Amino acid sequence: MMFSGTNAVAETPPAPELMFPLHCAEPANCIPLVYADHKPGPGVQDYNCGLNAREQSGVTHIALRSLAEVDQSIPVLAAAPGKVRGTRDGIRDEGPELRDASGKPPPFCGNAVEITHKGGWVSRYCHMREGSVLVKAGDDIQAGDVIGYAGWSGKAPLPGLGFRLKHENTILDPFTGTPSTESCATKGKPLWSKVPAKVKNYEDIIIVDAGFSATPQPLLPDIIRGYHRQTSLPVTAPSLVFWVLVGNVVPGELRTLQIVGPDDRIIAEQKHQERDAAPVMLLHTGAARPEKGWIPGVYSASVVISREVNGQVIDINKFFEIQVE
Repeated sequence: MMFSGTNAVAETPPAPELMFPLHCAEPANCIPLVYADHKPGPGVQDYNCGLNAREQSGVTHIALRSLAEVDQSIPVLAAAPGKVRGTRDGIRDEGPELRDASGKPPPFCGNAVEITHKGGWVSRYCHMREGSVLVKAGDDIQAGDVIGYAGWSGKAPLPGLGFRLKHENTILDPFTGTPSTESCATKGKPLWSKVPAKVKNYEDIIIVDAGFSATPQPLLPDIIRGYHRQTSLPVTAPSLVFWVLVGNVVPGELRTLQIVGPDDRIIAEQKHQERDAAPVMLLHTGAARPEKGWIPGVYSASVVISREVNGQVIDINKFFEIQVE
């Protein structure tokens, strides 16, 4: 007796439509820092064929500028209806440098929530604030429910939220609705129903934040904690320093930072070609107070960054000001 038939291959069910999972008080405070990686093998390519991704990672990281914004309790929202699969809490908001008593680093995802959705899809929300998880396994969830608050737990380069949508071995990029294993040239439809303009508008070079300080050598941990953001300085300030926090630094990029005084004289300038890669990097230039003090008035600062992306040179040029009085 002979049998005939087919070996059916189960198709991946349609992905759910997603709400944007971070409720930012101001759209500019939501900064897309890391997208899903669409490049197989070495190197990275995000959905726009740029370099803002982590190798072999399907996580999207939306950054906040500092822990000061974490303290404002930015809600993390369930992206779609479903049931809570599991949670983790109790990890301090100290980023990737945190170590436990035995010297071990924190779990990558930090404080987290996983939710199962129709069709077997699972969304994961990472790096949430310690003590902020508001749900438990088995809870029924509606889209838009607050499940916790953004934080800096786990191995996050900056405070914010890490998000991933997965079905078995398939990770979808929510910005295209396509699997992260597919080329960045594959165009799809975003899964987000609505996103802040800052998130929707792609930038090849990401300037997370910039500001001024009277401290000669501002440090990255202090910038992340919200320090060194003077809106004005006295003429007696010991230093005048301009700093810039840049995301996804790549080797070979060219950078120029400059400060110009009210008399149009350049008081500080730094030019550099980067040799290393880094998820975030703090740049700064500045000068010590002149013997007679600073000239009162408006000081202008600029940052110019040039980066080669897919054979094209991409430039960004931004300006900032501070009043000295």
